[in-house]
Amino acid sequence: MMRRVLSLILVMGSVMLMSSCTEHDEWKPDVISFRVTFPNGLPCGENSDSPCSFSLESTSFEATVRVEALDGSGQKTDWSGYVVLSPEPSGMYLGSSDPNYSDIRTFPDGRLIKAVKLENGQWEGPVRFVGGFGETSIFVEDVGYTPSDDVLNAACINIYPAPGCYAKDDDDPEPGSGAVGISPSIFFENPSVYDIQKPKNESQVALGQRGADYSPLDGFRVNVYADPFNNDVQKNGDSFTCPAGKSLLVVTQVSVAGFFVTDVCDSHYPDYTSAYIFNFNTPEELSIGDCLLSFQGGISEFQGFTEIKNPFWTVDECKEEDGFCEVEHPKCSALIPDPVLISEQDISDPVKMEKLESAVVQLNDVRIMDTVQTCDMDGDGAIDYAVDAEKHCKYDCADDPTCIVYEDYEVYHTWTVHIGNTEVGVVTRGVIDFDPTEHLGCRIPRLAGNLKHLDFGRPAWILLPRNIDDFDPSTVECN
Repeated sequence: MMRRVLSLILVMGSVMLMSSCTEHDEWKPDVISFRVTFPNGLPCGENSDSPCSFSLESTSFEATVRVEALDGSGQKTDWSGYVVLSPEPSGMYLGSSDPNYSDIRTFPDGRLIKAVKLENGQWEGPVRFVGGFGETSIFVEDVGYTPSDDVLNAACINIYPAPGCYAKDDDDPEPGSGAVGISPSIFFENPSVYDIQKPKNESQVALGQRGADYSPLDGFRVNVYADPFNNDVQKNGDSFTCPAGKSLLVVTQVSVAGFFVTDVCDSHYPDYTSAYIFNFNTPEELSIGDCLLSFQGGISEFQGFTEIKNPFWTVDECKEEDGFCEVEHPKCSALIPDPVLISEQDISDPVKMEKLESAVVQLNDVRIMDTVQTCDMDGDGAIDYAVDAEKHCKYDCADDPTCIVYEDYEVYHTWTVHIGNTEVGVVTRGVIDFDPTEHLGCRIPRLAGNLKHLDFGRPAWILLPRNIDDFDPSTVECN
């Protein structure tokens, strides 16, 4: 026992002696940050007084960018390796399908990034992107991503999404240093409602390609600004006379979960100039006929319907000193746009309808569905798609413009009208006292409201009347 104790003491002493003789070198990474500059200056946007234009056209912004690797002392190092560049918080590359953007990669998180390799601590080259708005910078980061030209033999091809593997074509399974850098600000104009609503490719919308009608700014948080109303806009029938360059956002409907706005002074009016702001609940102190000075929110697509979520907005309030409006009334009440008349042919035109999404539209001479079909055959309170009889009952009725599924009406409160052989959904519950199931097959001379789109819906286009002026039940004609 004594020998074991003595041996243990000797071993411990040896370890302590070895420790006292070991030199401790502090680990210093090769790169801890990047300096990002524009060596040739900027073509525009050096300050907020002279911003670059907002544009989604090809290579709408291009500048030479220099990236330099820096050590802990802020001195340039000779570090070599790949970094990724992205315009933040707005702007996007066009994608690697364009030969001018062969160095663009799509990350699994949806970001389009530009991957470049620093040699001897530096890279310099052109950076092109579209859709920049507000205050934007070029963000550079070392995430450990090394794109491989031979994807099938890349180091991460079989282990993605292992830690350190950013994509299947990543040839470096080790994480990067985490070093980052950011360029000086580039200032851009903010987008308009038109910029938010117009899809990237109308020809794809015309072909009915799913997702083609999505906002090009889907996923971004935007600010939209408008001008105050100074009695300088005149309504002439269904059109408006506005000062050049003016933007005037008029609230056209307030609902239980948000509100609709239209820019009546945009030169593209009425195409792509209306939007829906989703607020989760009824907006307080907001009325039809109010004008907004601004709104902001995150752009999101809900089943093909563009929404601005988590919003904030400012109202252009009427003031006594204005002298042309009444303080107790919405300032732009006289500028609420008239409904845009649409026909059966228009409803069959995806581009025409997409242009009017969220706008106030009107249908003339429509007929309420003829049949209410109960498809919950076992009485369990829901349609079971595993039961063929219930599934086919729902689909057959949904495909028939004269039929509505009772269970859908109870859940979504949507009933249907048809104009010719074309069907349109209508929601009136909570707004107008009317029971369509008691007026089957009856004629409605005029029906108006804001236009909503649900690409999974049968029908896909839904009308949301605002009041009795949009739909007066007393005008319904039944034989």
